[in-house]
Amino acid sequence: MVIKKKVAKKPARRFKKIGRLPGRPSTLIRLALKDLAAVERSRKFTVDMGVWVQPNGKCAVCLAGAVMVKTLRVNPWKDNPEKYAITPSVGSTFNEASALIALDSLRTGKSVEACRYLGIFEEENIPRDRYIARYEESPDLFKKQLRQLATDLAKVGL
Repeated sequence: MVIKKKVAKKPARRFKKIGRLPGRPSTLIRLALKDLAAVERSRKFTVDMGVWVQPNGKCAVCLAGAVMVKTLRVNPWKDNPEKYAITPSVGSTFNEASALIALDSLRTGKSVEACRYLGIFEEENIPRDRYIARYEESPDLFKKQLRQLATDLAKVGL
């Protein structure tokens, strides 16, 4: 007769929303990819990973900029989108700008840095930083690698 020892499962980590954005990195990536797809289909926007939001004719947006104009409903022709990009909070309080800067880190494969912007400091199982293709080189590969990063983060509860 084999007696199996019961191992207590670690409770699933709960993530608070950061303003109107998810605090879980994998969910944040998936939201950003959804918003990026909407921006790519739109005639109002063009994708440029070198700028947050830059309105002039067609409005250029990066991954975080796509979230700003779609989920956060920033009107780049009326609002000042720089207020989101300039003032991330650090320490014990996190704001939407922190989540947007985390997205900027995630798009370049810096998962450890991104988790810090989201207030996740003591996770020994954060997937290591990795190469993510530049959007300008291959939009499809960029999105595929970000989806894989989201999957890897979700597997470890992030």
